[in-house]
Order: sequence, then C-alpha cells, then structure tokens
Amino acid sequence: MLGLLTLLAGCEAEAPSGFESADQRIDGSPEAGIQSRSPQLCMTGDEATVVWSDDRLGAPMVWLNHSADAGQTWGETVGHVDEGVAPSSDPTLACQPGAAVVAWEDTRDGDLGVPNIYARSSMSAGANWLAASARLGDDEWGWFDSHAARAYVGGRNVYVVWQDARYGAYDIFFSASADFGATWSPAVRLDWDDAGSSWSGNPTLAADGEGRVVVAWEDRRNGETDVYVTTSLDAGTTWSDDFRVDTGDEKGAAGSYSPKLALEGQEVVLVWSDLRSGALADIYMNRSVDAGATWLEASVRVDSDAPGASDSVEPQVVLRGGVTHVAWREARNITYDIYYRQGTGGAFGAYEQRLNLWQGDQAHAFEPRLVVDGLDVVVAWADERHSLEGGNTDLFYTWSDDGGTSWPEDNRRINSLAGGSTWSRELQVALAGGRLAAVWTDSREGDDDLYATSLALGESASTPEGVP
Repeated sequence: MLGLLTLLAGCEAEAPSGFESADQRIDGSPEAGIQSRSPQLCMTGDEATVVWSDDRLGAPMVWLNHSADAGQTWGETVGHVDEGVAPSSDPTLACQPGAAVVAWEDTRDGDLGVPNIYARSSMSAGANWLAASARLGDDEWGWFDSHAARAYVGGRNVYVVWQDARYGAYDIFFSASADFGATWSPAVRLDWDDAGSSWSGNPTLAADGEGRVVVAWEDRRNGETDVYVTTSLDAGTTWSDDFRVDTGDEKGAAGSYSPKLALEGQEVVLVWSDLRSGALADIYMNRSVDAGATWLEASVRVDSDAPGASDSVEPQVVLRGGVTHVAWREARNITYDIYYRQGTGGAFGAYEQRLNLWQGDQAHAFEPRLVVDGLDVVVAWADERHSLEGGNTDLFYTWSDDGGTSWPEDNRRINSLAGGSTWSRELQVALAGGRLAAVWTDSREGDDDLYATSLALGESASTPEGVP
C-alpha cells in the first residue's frame, strides 16, 4: 500500500482560490527541488525543537529549527547541525529546557559511504554548540555500518544507543556523556551473545535523571526475532546481563519486533508486535517494577480480539502516573485503524477503543503517535479518508482530557489544506500546556518539505471544506 502511495503522491488537487493554509513551512530551504525527510520533534514547556535532513547542499545534511512558543512560530533561519563535512541523515533528538542533543548517521570517516554515529549538544536551541561533532565509537576509518541511533538527555547526562556492524552482524552499542556532550565514554556492546554472531537491531531507549537506563532491541540469536533488554542503574557505567522479555512462547519460535519502552521511577513497560499466534501480529507487553531487574514471567497481550485474527503493528507506549497508555494500528476491519488501550499494574481493563472515527468508505490509517501531558492524552495519525482513489493522506488527532478514559465522537484535522490534496507523512507531535505541536513532511509543493502547526487541544485546523 505504501508503494501505491508513493506512486500517487504527486496526484495532488489544488486548494480552492482564496483559501490560505495556516500551516507553516519551517525547513528554510532556499529553493525548490529539495527533499526534506526524517523529522524529529521534542518539546519542553513552550520550547519546541525539530531536526531533519535535507539535500540543499547537494547531499543529505542535518538541520535544526526552534520555536519558543510551543510551535506557534518558528525561526526564519535554520541551524546546520553536522558542519557539512559529509552526507548525514536520520537524526534523532533529545531535549530538556534550554538544551538539545542531536545524534545522526554520518559518512565523513571513509570512502566506503557507510555511516558512523555522531552527536552534538547545544544549550541555546542550536544557536551555538557546546563542542564539535563527536564520533560515538572507534570506527576511525568508516568501514562498518552504524544505524538507528536513539538519544536521551537528563541534566548533564546524555545517552545514545545504536546498532553497529563492526563485528559482522549488527550488535547493540551504547555511549554516554556526563558533561552534556562535551566528552563521551568509549562505546560498549550491550548484547551478550558472541560479537557479530547474530543480528541485533532496532534499539529503543528509556532513561531518567536518576541514572536509570533501559535498552531493548530485536535479536535473532535464537532463530526468529526475540526482544531482549538490559539495564543500568549508574548512568550506563555498568549493565545487567541481557535477557529475553517477549516471554510466553519458545525462544526464537516467532518474530517479535518494533519494541517501544517507557520508564517512570522503578516501573518499566515494554510493548512490541508479536507473531506467536500466526502470520498476523498482536501487540504484547511486559513490565518490570524494579527498574528492569526482573520482568513478568509471561507477556501480556494488549489487543483483545482473537489471537492472530488481525494485523496489529506500530505500537506506541507512554507511562504516566502508573498508567500505561498504548496506541497502535490494526487491520481488524480490513483496512488499518488506530486503537488505544490503557492499563495499570501489568493488566488492561476496558476494551481498546478505535479512535479514527471515519464513517465513510474504508480508509487506511497510518503512523500512530501518542503523547501524554498530565490528564491530556493525544493520539495522532495520518489517513487517506479524503483520498481513497488519489493516494494522498491528511493528518488527524483526537484527545482525552481525563487521562484516556473517554474520547470525543469526532476527529480533528492537523494539516490545514483541502482534504486529500497532498501526501502528508512522517508525522511528529509533542504536547505541553494544552497545546499540540505537530511537524511533518508534505508534498504540496511537489517535493517533500517540512511543515508545522500548533493547535490548542480541541481545535481543528481550518480547511476549505470547513470540515475535518
């Protein structure tokens, strides 16, 4: 289906004359024909930061923009993160008030065109940088692939995890900084089987300001992909043995993939897609109440239809106040819809709720995003309800103001444009103080550009049709 969307994305309708979109283009690209991709967004209070890659300099490079008013306005000029030494892509971002850390894939170290992971920190929203870009790892000549970086910042501690092929098959590596990215520890390998002996990839990271760090990843040491985890209680100085957490079936018997982590105090929640019941995935969860030292003996299934009856993918998880919030997309009704469910204490109560409330012809929904701030819970996504034949997508959200207990009976638009007139994707959202900031790539001008908006919760973006 995504291939069809790619082919049809250029078939765009024009908005009616006289309508002016409220969306802001924020990539600052000086000319047409530049592709912006892979945006990452974070927000602390009213400060929002976005990073992405584009090829305005003839090759992919990493850029940054900043908003001081929760995404309502953005800088007219953008910052260059990677110094323009060599092609750079796939940035990841972590932030806290007044500070941001960016990590990315960078090919400056050799002639083979394979990336290392680099990182850089700013205490001024990218206006100035603490130090030059730092290579995380010892691949001085750029011989081995490194991908899928994830970052966290808390106080002066910064953590980055990634997958690295220096020993053959990918392993999971980690590096930390105790001085906000001025210096970095040597990279350490987190998967405990023989180095390079089996594929380990797609890492996910959760941490806090107390030195607790949890890393999970996909691992094929037993056959099919399992989910493994390791933990540190001293800011990444020492680590537990790694162990499998997608329990309840035999090791390596069925694929488990797309792990996502959430951490709050001593509680850790991990969700993933799991094929133990057949060719169609279900969403499973495991939980620890001692910062990842021990986990449930058997994983808990999150979606409540018959096991393996429909494909459930792209899980998202947030843990707040002891409540586990999970969102995902599922093809229970032939096309993919967006679902939400919450639980406490390792168990889920009420049945999941379908959140994309389109009553017309069946339309796929994509890219669920989940953010929580106090009692405000927002789930956002892209779907094709206004372009069933054209292959374009619009962006929607819904919200709960009582911690996810109840939801409105309609959806709200994020992108301000005629329905089905462009292909909007790679949606990123952040929530603070009753405002939803959103950033995405958008093909309305022919190429992929970076657009943004900011909405008060409950507000819907304006459209020429006057309807979501």
